[in-house]
Amino acid sequence: MRKIILASFALALGTACKDSTTCDSGDSGCAATDDTFTGGDDTADCTDCALDLTAVNWNCDATGYWYDAYMVGWQYGTELYIYQTGSTQPWYEYGHEFPASTPWSGATAQEIADGDTRGYYSDYGYWDNPYMFLSDVDSTSAVVLGSTTLYECEEAGRNDTLTWSVVVYDENGAEADCASWGDDPSANEEGYNFGRCDVF
Repeated sequence: MRKIILASFALALGTACKDSTTCDSGDSGCAATDDTFTGGDDTADCTDCALDLTAVNWNCDATGYWYDAYMVGWQYGTELYIYQTGSTQPWYEYGHEFPASTPWSGATAQEIADGDTRGYYSDYGYWDNPYMFLSDVDSTSAVVLGSTTLYECEEAGRNDTLTWSVVVYDENGAEADCASWGDDPSANEEGYNFGRCDVF
């Protein structure tokens, strides 16, 4: 399933702004007549796009949860926040850090050796796709941020009680974009304001 999603997303990015010079920084797409994907830029090839979180895909099974975050531009850190807003005895996990992205297509051996794993480059722009898998565990003491989660996909109704948010950071460590979804994406709980983010 993940390969199908990645392939279709890469295809969409491959046509971004190919024939357009109408992109402006902050736009979420090219001119309507182009009907193609971009993160916004003032050049035809969109290689200097503002960092923009464009989609988050997630799913789960008996082993745990996986998350795919898609963005135009290069991220320098991405985190996941989860709160069980639909529960009277909520559990929350803040700051699951996504592993570094795999090297972008066309990266040289030296760039990879230097640790440059920010994402992907195509003829029409830079983009990034951090991915994270969280295996489920049975106790709070076994929860390790970026690795495991207390939430179990198989538990009836569990996913309907959860609210998620993904936060993306730029090269200066500043928050560049965020998105929230789930039970209550407007929530402000335990020091985290889900509602300040775009709702996906």
